[in-house]
Formats: sequence, C-alpha cells, structure tokens
Amino acid sequence: MELFCKGTPIDGEDILDFGNYVFSQAHGPIDFHTLLPKLYKDPAKTASEHYLIKSEGKIKAMVCVDPISIEVGGETLSGCGVGTVSVHPYARGKNYMKGIMDKAVKDMQRQKYDFSILGGQRQRYQYFGYDPAGVQYTFSINTSNIRHCCKEAFPENVSIIAVNEADQELIDAMYALHTAKKAKAVRRKSDFYEILQSWRAEIFAVLRAKEVVGYFTLSNCRLQEIVLSDSSLVKPILQWIFTEKKLDSLSCSLPEQETEFLKEFASICESYQVEANNNLQIFHFTKVVKAFLTLKAGYTALMDGACAFRVGEESFTITVKDNKIRAEREESEGAIELTPMEAISFFAGNGSFLRLPYQKKYPFLSNWFPIPFFIEKSDEC
Repeated sequence: MELFCKGTPIDGEDILDFGNYVFSQAHGPIDFHTLLPKLYKDPAKTASEHYLIKSEGKIKAMVCVDPISIEVGGETLSGCGVGTVSVHPYARGKNYMKGIMDKAVKDMQRQKYDFSILGGQRQRYQYFGYDPAGVQYTFSINTSNIRHCCKEAFPENVSIIAVNEADQELIDAMYALHTAKKAKAVRRKSDFYEILQSWRAEIFAVLRAKEVVGYFTLSNCRLQEIVLSDSSLVKPILQWIFTEKKLDSLSCSLPEQETEFLKEFASICESYQVEANNNLQIFHFTKVVKAFLTLKAGYTALMDGACAFRVGEESFTITVKDNKIRAEREESEGAIELTPMEAISFFAGNGSFLRLPYQKKYPFLSNWFPIPFFIEKSDEC
C-alpha cells in the first residue's frame, strides 16, 4: 500500500539513508550528512521539510522543500528551495516524482510563498512551473591570469585564516558582514556556519590588522561565496587561493549588484559568461518584480515609463519615475498578457526574445529587465 506523507523526526535517519542511496546510485558516493549539514547533520530536525511516498513502510520517493527568505529592495520575499528530489531506482515509471512535485508546488502556492528555486534539467522541471532565470556572472580564472594580474606583494597587514565551528568571534563578525549586504538570504546566526559549509565548502576569514573585513568559502575549484568590505582585496585573495591550494583554475559566480566585485573579477579573469542563476518559479510577480527593480535602481538608472501586465490571474502595473518604482495590483486595458512560464522568462530571463515584440511600444523594457534575481549557492538545497 502506497502512503503519501510529510516526514516526522522518526523518519530522519531513513530520509538520510534514502537520499544517500539514490544519489550514490546515480552519481557515485554521496553523503548528504557532510554535503549539506544545514539539512542533514541532524536529519530528524528537518524531516518535516520532506515530502515522502512510502510503500510497505519504506520510502520510495522524496522531495525536500526548505523555506528560504531573502531581503531585497526593502522587501522580505519568502521562498522555498527544492532539493534531494529522488525516486528509488526500482520504483521508476510509477509517476512518483510527478505526484510528489505537484503536491509540493500546490502547498507552496497555498502557503503564499513568493518564489521557489531548484537545480536540475530544464524540461524535467518545466512541467512543474520552473524555468532557468535570474542573473549571475560566472568568471573563469587560471594560473596565467593570476601570474599576470596579481603581481603585487600580499599586503602585510592582511591575513587569511581557516574558520572552524569553535571560532565564534570570527563567525559573529562574518555574520555581521553578511547581514550588511544589499541583498541576501535571511540566515539565522545559529545556522550561519552550517550554511557556509554547504557543498563541502571550506570557510576562510579575511582580517586586516586583526579586524574581520571579509570571508569566503571554497568548494573544490569554485569560489562559492565571497563577502568583502573592500573590493581591492579581491586580487590578494585570489593570489592566496591559487598559491595555498595549488589550483590550476577557479570559477566564481557573482550577482549583478556587486558592481565593484564584477569590475575586479573582469579585470583578472580569462573569460566570463552571463548565466541564469537557478530554475525559478514566481508565485507573486508584482512583489518579486518590484523588489528586484528597486534593487536594480540602486546601482543603475532606470528609464521612466509605465507598463501593465496580466500573468494568469495576477494583473498589475509597473511604473518607474525618477528611478522610483511603483507596483500596483490593478486591471488595465492593453496589458501585456503572459502565462506564468512566459512571465518568468520575460521578467527574469537573460534572453530578450519574449520582450522584443514589445520594445517599440515600450523601449524601457530592455533597461528594466531582466530583474537581477540571485541566490547564493550556499543557500540552495
């Protein structure tokens, strides 16, 4: 007999074992306990975030839905990260994934979340309302770049030290830097260290004259997260990473609003590309679009204009005047009509294909969009 249910603390160890088994079968040895300690260090605590399908008392399919809030443009947006999507290899073809994902998305809508993100193959998750969107600049850096661009001696008053769980003063100072960012995920201080450990990242603090002025995390050859109070430290940090870790190459993805960081990385890198940040689903377009347009207005000038939209049952007008954004829920004649899937690409997609037919009438659209949606890798699940 099949049973659909949410996890309970008693399911915690089975949830961890099931995720390890399914992903190890598909990708080689996986241990979620060390890969995502924020979720699986104590699986009983997060068991309730898992949707399960059981047969004869054993888990046959599973999806984790982890709540995440972000502060951006003066708004707090509530969302969910979706991960650990898994079906037992002997239970394929029974529509378990469809059933469990449909249920999870309907619950997100019912609980009035603003957005949801997940990673994975595009068409697989389009069926559930997700599409690649958001903006990140991914830089590729190699040893030649470092040799040519990072010639200056490492600053005498700057030090970089590895951080472990016992270094509470350092962690507190790093947390203060995170909370001071223009746009960020809302992280509880008690969870901060485990979040930074995501994807087996090493954690480092950057000190200048014994004051914490930044931190970064490394996961294999990826600079996973970097926060600095002074962008001029980027080159010394990259030089240190390549020397200490004996790397041949490194990648780093940054959000569009980090303009000073982007300039530093662009001056060093071998190449970069503009990519989607995540597979994204938006449940409340008015709120999400307004928040990220407000963020965008903080680092670039937005053209004046007004445009009405109808996305499914949601009708709203966006107005920009003197770099101030208004968003009002209202019905308007001549509104641009979009399906929710089209709207994800229209507002948050890097390609302008859906916006092009409207450019003559609304020339400001290419200036407003895409909105700079971005979630740090550390906050994904």
